[in-house]
Amino acid sequence: MLPTVVPRSRILLYSYDSRWHADAPKIRLSLCGEELIRSIRDFRDGTTASRPVVFVGHSLGGNVIQHALLYANSDDAFRHIATLTVGVVFLGSPLRGSEFQSLAKIVAWFSRFTGSPDGIVRNLAYDDENLMDTLHQFCRMRNTLSIATSCFFEIYDTDYLKKMLRMGGPGRGRVVDEASACIPGLQRIPLAANHSELNKYSGPDDRSFQSVTAELRRLCADAPAVVQRRTKPKPIVTDRDHALKEKPEARECLRDLFLTDPYEDMMALKRKKGERAKGTCAWILGTDELTAWLANTPESTLASTDVLWLHGNPGTGKSTMSMFLAEALSGTFSRTPNKTLAYFFCDSGYDTRRTATAVVRGLLLQLVQQHPRLIEYILPKYEERGARAFGSFDGVWAMFMKACADTATGRKYCLVDALDECTQDEQVILLKQIKETFGRDRSGGKLNVSLLITSRPYLEIREHLQAFLNKNLASFEESGRDISRFINEKVADLKEMKHYTATVAANVARVLREKAGGIFLWVGLACQELEKVASRNAVTRLEKIPEGLQWLYQELLDTALQQDEDPETIKRLLGIVMVARRPMSTRELASACDLYQNEGEEERIQFTAEVIAACRLIIVVRDEKVLLLHQSVRDFLVTGAGRNISISELKAHNALASRCVGSLIAESMHHLKGGGEVKDGSDLASYATEFWPEHAHMAKGEFRIDDGQAQFFAIVSGERESWLKCYSQRNHWAPFRLSVFHVAALWGIPSLIDHALLPGKGLAEASAHETSFIPYVDSAYRDSKQTTPLEVCSRKGYVEVLKAMLDRADTGTSVDVAIVKAAAGNTWKGEQVMKLLLDRRGDQITITEEVVKAAAGNEEAGEQVMKLLLDRRGDQIIITEGVVKAAAGNKEAGEQVMKLLLDRKGDQINIAEEMVHTIASSFSDETMALLLDRRGDQITITEEVVKAAAGNFWKGEQVMKLLLDRRGDQMIISEEVFVTAATCGQDRILDFLSRKTGHIPFEDECRCIAQFYDAAKAGDVQVIERLLRESVKPDTKNIRGVTPLWIAASFGHNTVVEALVHRPDVDVNSRSVSGRSPLFWPASQGDESVVTTLIGAGADPAIEDCDGNTAITAARRNGHNGIAKMLERSSPCRWPRETARRRTDSASPKQRKFNADEPILAVPV
Repeated sequence: MLPTVVPRSRILLYSYDSRWHADAPKIRLSLCGEELIRSIRDFRDGTTASRPVVFVGHSLGGNVIQHALLYANSDDAFRHIATLTVGVVFLGSPLRGSEFQSLAKIVAWFSRFTGSPDGIVRNLAYDDENLMDTLHQFCRMRNTLSIATSCFFEIYDTDYLKKMLRMGGPGRGRVVDEASACIPGLQRIPLAANHSELNKYSGPDDRSFQSVTAELRRLCADAPAVVQRRTKPKPIVTDRDHALKEKPEARECLRDLFLTDPYEDMMALKRKKGERAKGTCAWILGTDELTAWLANTPESTLASTDVLWLHGNPGTGKSTMSMFLAEALSGTFSRTPNKTLAYFFCDSGYDTRRTATAVVRGLLLQLVQQHPRLIEYILPKYEERGARAFGSFDGVWAMFMKACADTATGRKYCLVDALDECTQDEQVILLKQIKETFGRDRSGGKLNVSLLITSRPYLEIREHLQAFLNKNLASFEESGRDISRFINEKVADLKEMKHYTATVAANVARVLREKAGGIFLWVGLACQELEKVASRNAVTRLEKIPEGLQWLYQELLDTALQQDEDPETIKRLLGIVMVARRPMSTRELASACDLYQNEGEEERIQFTAEVIAACRLIIVVRDEKVLLLHQSVRDFLVTGAGRNISISELKAHNALASRCVGSLIAESMHHLKGGGEVKDGSDLASYATEFWPEHAHMAKGEFRIDDGQAQFFAIVSGERESWLKCYSQRNHWAPFRLSVFHVAALWGIPSLIDHALLPGKGLAEASAHETSFIPYVDSAYRDSKQTTPLEVCSRKGYVEVLKAMLDRADTGTSVDVAIVKAAAGNTWKGEQVMKLLLDRRGDQITITEEVVKAAAGNEEAGEQVMKLLLDRRGDQIIITEGVVKAAAGNKEAGEQVMKLLLDRKGDQINIAEEMVHTIASSFSDETMALLLDRRGDQITITEEVVKAAAGNFWKGEQVMKLLLDRRGDQMIISEEVFVTAATCGQDRILDFLSRKTGHIPFEDECRCIAQFYDAAKAGDVQVIERLLRESVKPDTKNIRGVTPLWIAASFGHNTVVEALVHRPDVDVNSRSVSGRSPLFWPASQGDESVVTTLIGAGADPAIEDCDGNTAITAARRNGHNGIAKMLERSSPCRWPRETARRRTDSASPKQRKFNADEPILAVPV
């Protein structure tokens, strides 16, 4: 029967003597496996030797296949057979042994009287050590080669006493249960048969036969592609060159997505930790946990294998294991179709590697580098917001999940190392999102992405990840073997370096094993101590080194304190290194710690290096930067475990903030006296310019202002403006003329409020009983953008600063609507800020339409803010057309906001055609159904509404179906409706309308227009040129006033732009309904090539949109100053006369009422 299932194959039956109950041969399964491989090699020798192989094994035959493949993979002469193996099917194989082993031994014992040995059954005890070793070795090989594996198991009992001995008795049961027949996480399929009938079928219609052959068909169909990928692996991509070659238009997007390079970070970490000991870590590939995580099939019996959490105490080798997995799986996946690895190494020492957003950006960057097509899930948001699209965790997470869901690029595997090194708030953000996203999907595999996370077993991490597959690294038996290998390697190095005798080396190894406690870091530090001890004293010194990292750190610290005349110097240096936002150089550290500032430069650096050397093994110098040896050192210093030292993290932040500000003041005075411009010249100036506000914020209540800094922190300060100028030049755009209240609001430094408002003296000098403050008047302080501190604070969301401002403000002072609007639009803490304003100043606050619009447009907190406003001020909220449009532009939360408004205020909506039009064009069928349910009697489905639905990029087909079901008798499906669908590239809606109406008017023309728009979006210049030759009109406008040129320019497809701009029938200044020309978005995104092409064709950079923005202001707002200057240099008076007729003054009034041409709408995903 099998040849009819897989006709283009050779089916071979291999027989071996597997008798175990009568006349059994004296043989082992491993020998059977070796003989099988030799037979295959001999049989296939010649032209057939390169064919793919699929193994099928019943009962012990599966165990023989295990041994055969392991033998082949270990021997160069046979390894090609393992490489060509694309699949294995186990039919009831006792991979973990059998509960029937005892019965089998009894039968075999009876058979011994006839001379039969019991060798085959001797090692079939359940969870036999040899069986488990074989299984783990097979899984390791299987995971390395990605061999597809299916496990079938019996569901009926077998009566073996009756079958073998012709006698009755308690010998009935399942010979191999499901747990033994299956491998965790891999395909497991039940068969309606007993053990002996798993490979016997009544005919082709036998359901068991159909189940088995379905797997064989799948394995054989994929076989050629699997073998080709193994023999010709893809290169491992670690940079963006491949992506730029495929998607050159994504250069700016990739540049702005970049925050840190995970590959370079891993290489730096490897240099820091050194190479792993030979033979360690590889065992992880054969564990049940990693096998289940890599396979991730829906049939897995484990709770959820989408997430695997490997945890362990400090120094137990988590990061070393992560580096091994990152390299091993990168190699494996390069030889495996449809699997991609991304990784990220968190590090508390770098501000680019300790936030939730940084983690997701790093993973997303690697996915896009390997699969350039995934950039399509990023570009729409990037085109709308520029670099700001990557500043929001929720926004980046949405892009990440969309990229992961792309099935054409296969399954994604993401490794995040040392999650505990992220700040606690950032940990919670990421953990909550993981639990929310993956916790809802218990069937496994549906999300098309798997996460592997390593961290310490902190309670707050355990609370979020304990529901997922997890394991303590130290609980693996192989982990203990790894530390023995690590010790052997370290002792071998010491033996060579210090000339140990064999006895000394053995004793050193013995003591290390006794005291290591599974901590690799302890072994490494102890061996570094032994490097400076003579061999005769090695064992004695080692015995004195205390066990555990905390005690070892204490001894190292005691030694450092004893060597230095001033212990406070050591304490100060450790504190600064601990809280620095990035690793400092020795020169920076000397200035930050105020060390040897009266010495010459050479002496200052040398003396500071000596202090650093005194702290050896606690802090280290890597790539000329000073950093803590390990995260556990921070814990030791902060928790007060040390006998002689305990560092307050808040005080350390305060000390560094104070030194930074002092450095900036000194730098400012130096240059101002010399009449020169303020530049970064001193040792600490560069770091101070960047990070002093962060340290002041993180110092919280410990932040203090020194006497000499009063002018810097005055309400208005020239010194502070000098700093701000340098800060802004570092691509940190900020307005000028900031009062100290603005600074407090921007960076969250509440103590600055009282300092500025206490008359005549600073807070440090004020008596504890002094409570007389100057009243705070918000309107008296405005920056260069005319923004007040309270408005800034409401936008930034620092609640403690807002409380301080409200406490010191006159209770009778009105709250400007701009403040309330900023709170409503706050994406981070909008609900908290709005609640505080309503609680403290509710009687002075009016909820205007502008406030409601801001809440409706809030992409992350919009639903929560709107619910709060409805609960507290529902009587003041009116759903206007502006509110609906604001929600329509909110692509993250707009749908939820609109549903909430319709549910709570639907009966009070003033229904107008424009509102119905907006909902039809921008929302889902669910929202439209809710509107019809609440106010259906007042709604007429006009032709304009139908056209709006036809232009709905996301849910147009569903909305159209709903309208036809509910109001089909009222709807007019005119020719313009078909044209609208075509100009929006909506082929599916054309098909749907064709089925409903029976025809498409001007079908050829409509189809060509739809293809033209689709080609403009995709950048397919060949299709564009073909359609132009077919006389398709290139300057059509869709319902948003958008032309194909406009779309191509927005997507950065310069080849399409070049094909269109020089045609006389294309208007390069054609405006959308929002008044934006094709030049607007390329300028906003910094796309120099497209901007150059458009300017050369006569594009006008001075065209204003409905909000008064031009291409020049859009470029400057997003930091593309070079583009802005290029646009300013292009003067309309220099344009050729013949281009004047191709300019468009404005969109028509009919178009303008449909104001929605943001790139996310004009260029749909």
